[in-house]
Amino acid sequence: MYSLLTEKSASSLFRSVCRIGGKEGWFHGNWLWRLRGAVDRLLLGVRSVRGRRSSSSLRIGDVIDFWRIEDLKRDTMLLLGAEMKLPGKAWLQSRIDPEADKNRLLVKACYQPRAVFGKPYWCIFLPFHFFIFQSLIRQIEKRS
Repeated sequence: MYSLLTEKSASSLFRSVCRIGGKEGWFHGNWLWRLRGAVDRLLLGVRSVRGRRSSSSLRIGDVIDFWRIEDLKRDTMLLLGAEMKLPGKAWLQSRIDPEADKNRLLVKACYQPRAVFGKPYWCIFLPFHFFIFQSLIRQIEKRS
């Protein structure tokens, strides 16, 4: 889990969270997301080229690149389920929690390994998560 304490409002942070993906990109490390999309294409997966239904609004069931919105709570939480080819199931959660007179922005990647390659896959990609998600939360806050 990656987090950042900020004075930005929950609604401003959430609007920024809801702009990720599609033409806007992932705010940082877009080349890594494109690389993952290329790997998915080689594995005959959904790829990252699906984009989004709308650049300004989201609803449960919408697609954002190779993710699908599984849960959405205004100004609080966005839960994305991965639809890319993986040896397991993956989720990406962005959450905003009030903390005193500030807000804590959290990004959490969850993974449920499957088959023999599930755990090694997670261990190989885990170091990239620090780079991607620390930068992602800083960019979300900056763009709020």
